[in-house]
Amino acid sequence: KSYGVKPELLTDRSRPTTLKKRYRAHNKTLLRVIDLRQFAIEQKLQDEIYERVEALVPRLDALLFSDFNYGCLPTELVTRITALCARHKVRLAADSQASSQYSDVSRFRGMDIITPTEREARLAVKDSASGLVELAEKLRLAADAKMVLVTLGAEGLLIHAPSYDVLRTDRLPAMNPRPQDVAG
Repeated sequence: KSYGVKPELLTDRSRPTTLKKRYRAHNKTLLRVIDLRQFAIEQKLQDEIYERVEALVPRLDALLFSDFNYGCLPTELVTRITALCARHKVRLAADSQASSQYSDVSRFRGMDIITPTEREARLAVKDSASGLVELAEKLRLAADAKMVLVTLGAEGLLIHAPSYDVLRTDRLPAMNPRPQDVAG
């Protein structure tokens, strides 16, 4: 509230709340059990989301798609919103998580920035062998993205972006080289 954030919540009666359980021993995750529904949300709900975004777009500078791949952002809805944002010159970014499910960050076409992990980038372009720079370029082309930021956990971040009409690649070290999983 102090930042002026006003959540607009929608309900999908066809799916229960996702439930994740981790079974741990000696600070190590042994097993993860996830109860989720991963099918695409119904068209009526997609239309409602689109209409809400459509009302906001004229006032936006940027829009971030943050997707856990549980079906809440079907590709058709992403494509509609992307086209809407293009008409209003709204910058676009996408982060699409693939920790325990299949995802393809390249389906977020035409983004200014996409931010996959190395694993997510490899899944998207079906490439387990290329080096990181070649991988980032393959993904940039597949997704028609301007910039790819490959997050590398404790290894930092690979930046693959245009600079003065040429592609440049750089790497930033991790700010915290020893991250810990604090999930209980």
